[in-house]
This record gives sequence, structure tokens and C-alpha cells, in this order.
Amino acid sequence: MIETALAVHRLLKANVLPNPRNGKTPRGDWQQWVTQSQSEADVQAMSWRQDDKIGIMAGGPLGLVCIDIDARKGTPVPEAVLYNVLDLIGLSHDYEWAYRSQSGNGWHIWLRCQNAPKGKAYTPYAAPVDAQFNGIELRFGQGCQTILPPAIAAALPECLPEPRSFDLIQMIAELFCPPPPRIDKRKATRYAVDPNDRYCDQAAINIIARMSAAGEGGRNHALYKLAQQLSTFDAAGRLLAGAWSDLESAARGAGLNEREIERTIASARKVVWAQPPTQTACQSHRAPHSPPLPALPPAARAAHTARHRRTSSQH
Repeated sequence: MIETALAVHRLLKANVLPNPRNGKTPRGDWQQWVTQSQSEADVQAMSWRQDDKIGIMAGGPLGLVCIDIDARKGTPVPEAVLYNVLDLIGLSHDYEWAYRSQSGNGWHIWLRCQNAPKGKAYTPYAAPVDAQFNGIELRFGQGCQTILPPAIAAALPECLPEPRSFDLIQMIAELFCPPPPRIDKRKATRYAVDPNDRYCDQAAINIIARMSAAGEGGRNHALYKLAQQLSTFDAAGRLLAGAWSDLESAARGAGLNEREIERTIASARKVVWAQPPTQTACQSHRAPHSPPLPALPPAARAAHTARHRRTSSQH
């Protein structure tokens, strides 16, 4: 194993670390190699074992960068995803420094990028929920190691990784993993029917922003509650349809799929529209000098009248 580690070190001019067969934490005292460059003597002096895995530190004199395409829930990332990335980089599909990761599910692509940021270790990009992979990590800092699978270490490519601009690599990562929509509260977005209804407008902005920030585990519940709040304005005829479109976009950005969004919003709206048309909290705090609230839509008004008649007949 030590001879293979020396071969990797000589070819890539990179720091290499011994990792136990069943782990990703380097063995021994390795912290100094985050900032210092190794010599061959340093590599030989490390506690290598026959079944160790070799960890390659990014950065170094060659500016090594690893594009790590992570799998989703143990499902192997299709080769088509790798080929799409290679096509955009301008590399052939048989590029020698592109291979399956140690798990057998993801992909690693090594490149040389002299203009990579300094002082960082990696940048993660989360993929959309309908993607065939979990995300992309750009590993470029010298404090960031990537495990070299034994099969690749045993048949090490003779050529160096190709040079590319880090700006291109970032652009490709963002293309595959677009950032979720962000709601800028300072933007003059108008969700209220009445331009003077500042309370309704700001409340809708806050509701959509809270959906964008919803964390995993409570996203569906958050959408249900926020959709109910938005429905109180909609039932009063104060809300423009664009608010619902932006709430759905925010929910998609938070990780919910189309079916979950459609069913949750429909359920929340049904609860609110089934309530009597009494003055809600959002109505009681409307901005001063706002015009009178418009009447309920015909369907909601008819439902309310029928409910009122049934209640009266019982008394």
C-alpha cells in the first residue's frame, strides 16, 4: 500500500493520507498536512497498513479539485449524469480521472483548477428533489480529502487530471443544482388586490419566505399551516393568484414534490373556505384607510347561507 501511496503522491504532487478500510478518518497524526506539503519521506513515515485506503488532499501545487456527485438514498447515480457533466466540461466519456466513488453509487471527477478559492475546503450544491442524484460537492481546499477506491489506486492513470477553470466548474454545478427560489422582502412584490392593503401584501411575503426556510421533517406541516394563513386573505378576496404560485415555488424549493404540494394546499384551503365568513385576524389588522372588504365569492356565500339556515332550523 505504501508504494501505491507514493505513486499517487509523485504523480499528483498531493498530500496523501492512510484511511482505515471501514472509515474515512485518517489514521495517526494527520492535522499538519492540512497546511503543510508532504515529502516522500513524510509519506513513508506514516502508519500505512496493507488494507488501508488512500485519501487524496485537494489543492496542492496542481490545484486539484474533485467534483463529487453524491447518490440519493443509496441509489446509484446513472452514467448519463456523469456523461452530461463531462460533456459540459469538455471531456470524453472515457476520461481516466472520472470513476465510481468508494460506495459504488456516486462519481468522482478530478481536475486541475489554479483559480480555485483559497482557504475553503468544499462547496456543496443540493440537487432538486426530482434529480437522479443527491447533489454535487466541489472539493478544492487542502483540508478536504477524497478517498481513492482501491481499484483505481491499483491501476493509477499515467496522465495528470485535465486543467479547467474553477468558474466553469461552479457554473456546471449550479446548472445541475439550481438554488431554491429566495424571497426578497425588500422587493416591491405586490400580492394584494388593493395596492394600499399593505398588511395583506406584507403578510403574504412573510408566509412565502417562511416556506422557503422550512427545514426537512416539518416541511409538509409548515406548508399546511402557511397555506391556511394565506387562504384567510384569499377567502376575503384580498389576494392575487400570484401569491399561490410563489408559495408553490417556495415549497418545491424546500423539497416537496408536486403531489404533496397540491394535496396539502387543497386541504388547507378547504378548511378555511368551509368556515363562516367572520372577521379574521388578518382582516382586523388591515392598514388604515383601506377600503371595505369585498363580499365573498358566490360559491362561498351560498355555502355559508345554507349552513346558517340549517343552524337556525335546529333552534
